[in-house]
Amino acid sequence: MIDQWDPSLPTTNFPDSALLQRIAEQSKVLRLQGKDALTLTAEELQQGASWIQQSEEIWLNTIPTLSDATLIDLAFFYTQAEMTLSGFQAKAKNPAIWIFRYLRQMKRLPDKAIIRELKALTDNRFIPYGSVL
Repeated sequence: MIDQWDPSLPTTNFPDSALLQRIAEQSKVLRLQGKDALTLTAEELQQGASWIQQSEEIWLNTIPTLSDATLIDLAFFYTQAEMTLSGFQAKAKNPAIWIFRYLRQMKRLPDKAIIRELKALTDNRFIPYGSVL
């Protein structure tokens, strides 16, 4: 599938905190009920997918403004979305990596059981901390 540019969509470089909050709220829906139960609009999903192309440095402008619980939910959403939603394939650029690196740097990592649960959702070997090199 080839994405097309839609001029009506915001072109901000920084992930929007309000939309990230909505995406995080949909994390459990995606995991437990599947993609058809999501209440995000097509435009919101497209915007969320476009942020995958942003660098870790860009993400670090927004990540510190969100609660740890929201960050964990976002990591779960982007990890699950990579496996189930078109346009979210990210591999080494998955925002979950930027989130977990930030939480590790701040010494606020979740329990190991949560990390194992996250890793069980994906075949992306870069989750949760990225490349070892």
